[in-house]
Amino acid sequence: MPQPPDFSAPSRGRYREKLAELIRLAQVGDVHGLRAIEIKAYSSSPKAMDRYRNLCAMAIEARS
Repeated sequence: MPQPPDFSAPSRGRYREKLAELIRLAQVGDVHGLRAIEIKAYSSSPKAMDRYRNLCAMAIEARS
């Protein structure tokens, strides 16, 4: 599985909850759950979460 993005910076604090949900879904292998989460990629933090989600989904599907 890919490494999650580093959201330890104070400016990324508001995205940590959604990232934690993505990590949880990736750990249990829930591709449908990952894809169901809406991410509006308008800045660097959502873009990083979107990239992480897509990589996790590909990794889970490749294992199947």
